Amino acid sequence: MLKQGNDGVPVAEICCKVGISQAAHFNRKKKYGGLLPTEIRWLKQLKEEIAS
Repeated sequence: MLKQGNDGVPVAEICCKVGISQAAHFNRKKKYGGLLPTEIRWLKQLKEEIAS
């Protein structure tokens, strides 16, 4: 999703496809914008391990 935005796809189009608001998109971009997909997956797994 974030990669599409960096590739020039309009934010409104991305949000419509994914089913989220533009505010949610920008929050995710702010939080995960500088990370690689593998780093995002690792972070998600780590959060799940901590929660359980």
